[in-house]
Amino acid sequence: MGGVHCPTCNRAIPQSDFRFCPWCGQPLPGMEDLTRLSDPAETVAAVAAPISMSGSRSAYIRSSPSSSAAALADDAPWPAGTLLADRYRIVRLLGRGGMGVVYHADDLRLGHPVALKFLPAALASDPRRLEQFHNEVSLARQVSHPNVCRVYDIGDVEGRLFLSMEYIEGEDLASMLQRRGRLSEEEAIELTRQICAGLNAVHAKGILHRDLKPANIFINGSGHAQLMDFGIATGGAVDDAERLSEGTPAYMAPEQLARTDVTVKSDLYALGLIMYEMFSGRRLFSAKTLEDLVRSQRTAASDVSDALSTAVRPRLQEAILRCLDPDAARRPASAAAVSTMLQTVLFDRTWTIRRLVQVATQAAALPLLFLGGTLMGRSSTTAMLAGLGILLLLVVLIATEIRFPIAATVIYKDHRIRFYNNPVLGERLYIDGALVDKGGMGFNMTLRGTIESGAGAGERITAHVQCRFERVSCQLVAESFG
Repeated sequence: MGGVHCPTCNRAIPQSDFRFCPWCGQPLPGMEDLTRLSDPAETVAAVAAPISMSGSRSAYIRSSPSSSAAALADDAPWPAGTLLADRYRIVRLLGRGGMGVVYHADDLRLGHPVALKFLPAALASDPRRLEQFHNEVSLARQVSHPNVCRVYDIGDVEGRLFLSMEYIEGEDLASMLQRRGRLSEEEAIELTRQICAGLNAVHAKGILHRDLKPANIFINGSGHAQLMDFGIATGGAVDDAERLSEGTPAYMAPEQLARTDVTVKSDLYALGLIMYEMFSGRRLFSAKTLEDLVRSQRTAASDVSDALSTAVRPRLQEAILRCLDPDAARRPASAAAVSTMLQTVLFDRTWTIRRLVQVATQAAALPLLFLGGTLMGRSSTTAMLAGLGILLLLVVLIATEIRFPIAATVIYKDHRIRFYNNPVLGERLYIDGALVDKGGMGFNMTLRGTIESGAGAGERITAHVQCRFERVSCQLVAESFG
């Protein structure tokens, strides 16, 4: 709506994402359907929080189509168009859960859409819930990464605490899996590596998410994954027994269920479960009691193998199984390590004839140079012409090898990746025309370069080169997501 004027007050609209006029508050053309609250059955709940149960178990309450109108009225009193704190114009209700109600709103001060997450009034006097709410803001603000939902600030309206965060158009991964079932291998790998990138950024700040699950991973309209909901995240290892029990049991690692420890490896266990869901289209565990869940975790390896043996390549199964190892010490060291295990092979080629031509040119160079020089030194015109012709042939052969090396090019995420080998300059690796790595020739080596910007920024491209007398082979892979 860039350049559009409000039909009511006729003032210019400064931002294309506004649903209401920032000056008079009237709905803009085509947005009248957003002036009423969305049906909870058609929206995605953006938050969830644990509630205590008997024993050491905990469970999650989330919004559902059966939520009563009375309950919504208590926790969602603001209709679309309401101006809050002289800054936020409510657009619509996005969802509600045990930890709060989430609205889509326009930030009139900064001129862009935001999501506002309100702590339920019933929990505002609960010190533990207040601590979690402030904890979510303080921890989430430490992480700035494309694969992590940004949290901006915390505020208060009529005694109701709220936090403002990035507004994302799309749906959570849980809804996507429910709607589509199993994802294609390519899409599942890409989403997993994006999740790994966000998780690695979180862990790099010393933060444990502790509630990683499909419902807390949002997929925007471009298929880009972002981690969200840091309500029970911690800034390090957890040793408090009560806090150890927080989370979603179905996505807890064995050590969490046993209430013994929570580490980076616990988040990686949840990552393994999410990977399984994306590659298989169903949950790995469907236990109804804690005892059944613990029992299912012991047989996870065989269950994964049985379900994915014919549908997923061995290297992908290995990545899932390593994340789901009951022994945390045997799981991958980091989310970055998991991403590397899911490397994407861009091409894997072997050149034989071209290699033989290269070797023949190299082998013939000195004899041709010697023969041509010798003939050029003769007094006979015929010999001199022959020698000149041989030297010219040598020059042509060398120029041809330089001009037409063994090479391969692939387009990956809109980037042009090129590997080549020739007998004079050796191996080279280019990304978007820029030389990112170079090696010698006739050796086994690894060339590496990093995508600097755009799609796949931070992703490492690796060329594994093997040179033999009779052939040259190169496997080019996208190795990790930074």
